[in-house]
Amino acid sequence: MRIKNFRVAFRLSAILVGLLVLMMTLLFLVIDLKPDTEILLLVAIMLLLFFIFSVFLINYRIERFILNKIKGIYNDLSPSGVSMSQQIVQSDMEALRESVQKFADDKKLEIETLKEKEDYRKEFIGNISHELKTPLFTIQGYVLTLLEGAIGDKNVREKYLKRTAKGV
Repeated sequence: MRIKNFRVAFRLSAILVGLLVLMMTLLFLVIDLKPDTEILLLVAIMLLLFFIFSVFLINYRIERFILNKIKGIYNDLSPSGVSMSQQIVQSDMEALRESVQKFADDKKLEIETLKEKEDYRKEFIGNISHELKTPLFTIQGYVLTLLEGAIGDKNVREKYLKRTAKGV
């Protein structure tokens, strides 16, 4: 990755130096200045120094830009409460890709586990609901029978009240 960044910095610096040479040439033509050998040598040395400086500066800025983007990704993906000083920020894109893939796989597994737990919870609540409704409906049936007139018959009343008490 660093070699690729260095190539980009080298090309951008070459473009900058080329533009600078073009501007200086146009300046010499417009002013109609005939530079001697010493001035041309001085300009060439300055251009070389500018080129070297710009290569390293652009490379540094590219590296910082990528590193800041990677830190942002780590901050987004890291668990809350874990600071960046506790993590090793990797500038190697392949290692970052593997790290993000592992994170995605872990989250996928976590989602599957949560779905299984949700299904279990739904089934459990359904079973509890069924187990509670059955005796309640039985009690409701006994009470309705008693209210509809069976309350006057002492044998039926005691029989249904005992069943109701047993159902609870």
